[in-house]
Parts: sequence; structure tokens; C-alpha cells
Amino acid sequence: MDLQVAASELLREGSGGVLVAVGRLEDALSQAGVYERVMHRVKRLELERVGIIDYKPQFKRYFRSLSLEWLQEYYSVEDANERLFSAPHGQIIKAGGIDLFARLDGKIVGIAALLRRDQGIYELTKMVVTREAEGRQVGRKLALAVIEQAKNAPGGCFCLPAHD
Repeated sequence: MDLQVAASELLREGSGGVLVAVGRLEDALSQAGVYERVMHRVKRLELERVGIIDYKPQFKRYFRSLSLEWLQEYYSVEDANERLFSAPHGQIIKAGGIDLFARLDGKIVGIAALLRRDQGIYELTKMVVTREAEGRQVGRKLALAVIEQAKNAPGGCFCLPAHD
């Protein structure tokens, strides 16, 4: 009973301010709950922690190791893959494509490669994130970066490969 009286007094003193605030809070919570709001913030902060870096010769080993790890788990390694791994700069960048690397906590944890198919048309040919970095927004950051790079290329357009 004391709690009810105290609450009633607070509401009267607030001239409805508390009720208006509670109403606004309920409206906001109906749009997105506390959990969703916290997760959105966590994901945004994780996304900001991921750095995107253009290809450098010292990253060639990451291109190979991350690609092989993924291929061996889900597919098989073919001769075309080996040619690409042995010379990603020549096979992708010199041909007008783009290689990007994701860094998180000082480590390379992801790669994405855009292969130039035609004047201004790019295909996402590689995208890999290490197991340790999964769920930490690395793939999202890479995807956003490669799409932006393709769109900003002269006459740029972005396409996804057709699946068999």
C-alpha cells in the first residue's frame, strides 16, 4: 500500500510527465526491444573494429591459407584455384580486379576478391572469414567494402556469380 501511495504522489507531482515518459518508453519498446537494441549496438561496435585493407604482397599467404581452409571444408581444390592462390595479384588485380583483406585485433581474418569480368562489371569470386572471426561483422564489413569498390570503379557494376 505504501508503494502505491508513493507512486501516486510521484505521478501527481510529475503533472503527468512520468506517464508521458512511460508512454514514450512503451512506444519505443514496441518498435524494438531491449535485447534488439543492445545487439544492434554490439554489432555496430564490432563492425567499427574491423579494418579493411587493400592487397599487399605480404598478404598473399593469407589469401592462400584462408581460401584453402574454406575450399577444403566445403568443396575441393581445383587447378584453377591453385593458379589463383599462387598469383592473386596477377590473376585478380592486374586483370583490373580488387583484393581486400579484413583485419581484426591486429590479425588478418578475412578476404574478399572481385574479379573484373568486363568493363565496369565485377564478380565476387572469393569471400572468406576465419572461424574465430565469424559472427563479429567481418563478412558484413568485407561485403560492404567490395560493393562500394565495384560501384566506384569506372562504369562500375556489381554482380554475384551464377550457381550451377
